[in-house]
Amino acid sequence: MWRTKGLPYTQQNRRLTWLLPLLCLFLWLLPACSNFTQDNQAGSSNGTQDAPPLTLSTSGRFREYTLPQAHSGLMRPAVDSQGRIWFSEMSRGYLAVLDPRTRALQQMTPPESAGGLMGVTVAPDDTIWFAEEYGNFIGHYDPRSGQFKNYHLPTLSIPDPQDAQKTLKLSSAPNEIVFDPHGNAWFTELNADSVGMLNTKTGKVQQYPLSAQPSVQKLNPYGLALDRQGMLWITLSSSAQLARLDPASGNVQLYPLPDPQLYLMQVTSDRQGTIWATGFNKLQLLKFEPASTCFTSYLVSSKKSQETGGTVYDVVALSNGDIWMSVPSENALARLDAKSDTLTFTPLPTSGAYPLGLALSSDETQLWFTESASDKIGSYQLG
Repeated sequence: MWRTKGLPYTQQNRRLTWLLPLLCLFLWLLPACSNFTQDNQAGSSNGTQDAPPLTLSTSGRFREYTLPQAHSGLMRPAVDSQGRIWFSEMSRGYLAVLDPRTRALQQMTPPESAGGLMGVTVAPDDTIWFAEEYGNFIGHYDPRSGQFKNYHLPTLSIPDPQDAQKTLKLSSAPNEIVFDPHGNAWFTELNADSVGMLNTKTGKVQQYPLSAQPSVQKLNPYGLALDRQGMLWITLSSSAQLARLDPASGNVQLYPLPDPQLYLMQVTSDRQGTIWATGFNKLQLLKFEPASTCFTSYLVSSKKSQETGGTVYDVVALSNGDIWMSVPSENALARLDAKSDTLTFTPLPTSGAYPLGLALSSDETQLWFTESASDKIGSYQLG
């Protein structure tokens, strides 16, 4: 481990220098990727395959489970009530589940899978919901029956920049997904610059544009979180703002970020209602207090050079106030201690693992994460 003092980050007026290749391709080449994956995976079926028990390696508090194939495209995990880990394998088009007790892995290809599985969440009834960006639907899987059901989203039409007489068809591109207390599924729509709501009882989908004039690919809403007051918080990966949506009224509030060159990735809300968001193009953790509308920024870097370029991907908040992040450029997990305001970096055992998604066990004793470059599912024992 190594530590840095979590002092607020001083704004620097500098141009964007680079974006991590995976995220750059994912966000900016989404339409092209959609066409490619759909053309090449149109014949996929909802087959299920059981892999041999995964190889487990341990190092200190870390446990790593190696998947049976390379280039899985691991994104974000979710933990069900039995402690099983659900996750998407974007490059393979799989919805997968790992049972840590037996190391058993099951991989399923949802019907109409187009290689764009991203956000995965576990509903209160322990069924699985996921966002398929390229396939343009919200998917539902019931582990008890083994049945899938897809809820399709509107297709967008935009002028073809190369031919004014033609239009291009784009998916709404659902990305992150969360549930409200009423059982509705909310999700971000990268291309549609909107937040969608699926009434799981009726199957009806409603869209909430995040700008006064509906737009396409101007904001690119990415992360999504629900606070204790029922408000939805949305990160925008192409605009230096944090968005809040009131589900009751449909009203949207946009909060300009203190750094106009910062774009955000993931977001969460802690038990006090404070909002925490990660930097997409800079190594920052952003704290936002809704009551005062005040921002505090933390530089998430262990390097003495205080290099700011990079991505802090996911973020989770513990009940004790500690904040955990995945930092791909550091190949580490980072913790902001609630009492000392100090950042601690814990490097992963596997070099170049590129950690992305995070998920807490229900008792907050295990922090689960995906290693997108090493094709592993990892856990870190907390406490």
